[in-house]
Amino acid sequence: GDRYQGEFLNGNVVPNLNREFPGNDNSYSAKTAKHVFDQILELKPDLVLDLHSYAHNSVIHTIIDRPGGEMEQNLIQLCQNSSVPFYLEYEAESFATQALDKSLSNQLCLHKIPSLTIELGPSKGFSLRQSELAKIGLINFLVATGNLEQKLEQNTTQNLAKNKEKAESNIA
Repeated sequence: GDRYQGEFLNGNVVPNLNREFPGNDNSYSAKTAKHVFDQILELKPDLVLDLHSYAHNSVIHTIIDRPGGEMEQNLIQLCQNSSVPFYLEYEAESFATQALDKSLSNQLCLHKIPSLTIELGPSKGFSLRQSELAKIGLINFLVATGNLEQKLEQNTTQNLAKNKEKAESNIA
């Protein structure tokens, strides 16, 4: 059977295709990752956002691979424009030693297709606050990339308070 990291979703294991690429074996997950990569190359999108869940106490954040050069700088700028917290995956010197240079997202970047991993929050037990922050983060990415015409949502605490009050007034 396949051995890989993944999440359980409705009883099915969904592999982390980003880490499965390019696949070192003939497993279903490696074949799926290769198929996804080929489809993305064919479509040539302006940006790929790889959505993940994370640890139970996490908040939305973005992980930038280390493709180097102008691509890496453009991804950093995009993350800064989105107001979503981000970090660079490992130091540039150790990125390849972790085999992350072969990840799906990094390979897309090397093929001139910007790709980011967005950790939306916990894989189980999403609170209303966490889901609202994830939604705001995704909206801000769409605004930062010009795919949604509105202002960035900067003050998440105020937005959360407004949404809570609105929800409570709808119940009353």
